Amino acid sequence: TVYDYIAWNAVAGKTSMGTYTGDGVDNRSITGAGFAPEYVIVKANAATAGAHRPASLTGDSTLNFSSTANFTNGIQALEADGYLAGTSTQVNANWTTYYWIAFTGP
Repeated sequence: TVYDYIAWNAVAGKTSMGTYTGDGVDNRSITGAGFAPEYVIVKANAATAGAHRPASLTGDSTLNFSSTANFTNGIQALEADGYLAGTSTQVNANWTTYYWIAFTGP
């Protein structure tokens, strides 16, 4: 099996990360970034693809880390201190642990 990975240094005020437990509730604000993100990645502690969203993406659309099409009700929007999670199991299933990382520009 081939594994690909990326590594980066955390920079205060530019990179933030955290975890939360999903609850399946729509329009859930995930806060704690400490800044308005320009890019967010979310990955469940489960056998599902990760999800990501750049600030340039419009509407209720989220990108997959797989070859499948964009989906809705995932990372619905980027907010002043984090992001808005929808009901998709890729970002907010009941009792599932999620890991997120947020980035802002230079």
